[in-house]
Amino acid sequence: MVSAPRLPRWRYHGRMRILLLAFLVPIAFGCSRGPISVRAAKKHAEVVFRGTIVGFRSSTGDETKTDLSETRQPGWTAVFLVARVWKGTVGPTFEMPALPEGGACFGFWPTFLKVGTDILVYANRIDGAGDYYTDICNRTQFASMTKDFAQLGPGHKPRQSKHAP
Repeated sequence: MVSAPRLPRWRYHGRMRILLLAFLVPIAFGCSRGPISVRAAKKHAEVVFRGTIVGFRSSTGDETKTDLSETRQPGWTAVFLVARVWKGTVGPTFEMPALPEGGACFGFWPTFLKVGTDILVYANRIDGAGDYYTDICNRTQFASMTKDFAQLGPGHKPRQSKHAP
């Protein structure tokens, strides 16, 4: 039986340090700007709405899921049933990429990505065009856990928009 050659100890530990840094640096610095106020979050977001996830569909449209909290697969879209809107043109349904956060703040907390999750979403488009995205550094949160509603006020009912299916 032929065994794989062993790396010299200094090379092995050097590689382990690089892997450790690659894992820890995004966690330590990915969300370094600290908490943002409700006012600032609303000002910087293009859309702010409360919605319940009613489904996920694949980018090809031929597959659906009810839970993405344990997957890191790209190409999924979250479909929201919108209850209230505080900013932007948001219709009764709203779709946005269902990206689980992967260490650099960008995307949803993975635990949010389940059908039935009621979320207050603050989102933007990249360069003001295309799909809307959220990140874990803004105030996107479970609706039942946020205190933002008191500062946001009553909002309004959703309107028809080009992002409604």
